[in-house]
Amino acid sequence: MTAVFRFNPSELYQELPGPGYYVAVIMAAQCCHSTRGNPMLKVSYQLDEVADSYARVADYFVLEGVSPQGAAMARRRLLELCRAAGVDPLAGQLVVSELVGVQLQVKVDLDSYGDQPRLKVVGYRELGFGQVNISG
Repeated sequence: MTAVFRFNPSELYQELPGPGYYVAVIMAAQCCHSTRGNPMLKVSYQLDEVADSYARVADYFVLEGVSPQGAAMARRRLLELCRAAGVDPLAGQLVVSELVGVQLQVKVDLDSYGDQPRLKVVGYRELGFGQVNISG
């Protein structure tokens, strides 16, 4: 039996949304391991006002097993995310589940993985701060 998949013609020609800030909801925040086996935090976002095929983006924070500079940069980015999400890592600890469901603004830029274009998370700010992109 041959499998047949059907596509909506509009799905075949969707362009990546432009770089900038988008309203987003944190859908998941989970501890896992990088391809090199280092502990990391993966945070998944659902972007508003973006075509479904590009609405989900993820960000990765490798905090151990990397160079001191790499770990410092990951900690700085994670603190920036926490501040934008209104989550205060008390006493130097973050309860990862507190991030899930939070709405904020996520800054994305254009990137590629292999030969495929994609969006890359490059920043965060709290909801209601500044202008956001509106694209469809």
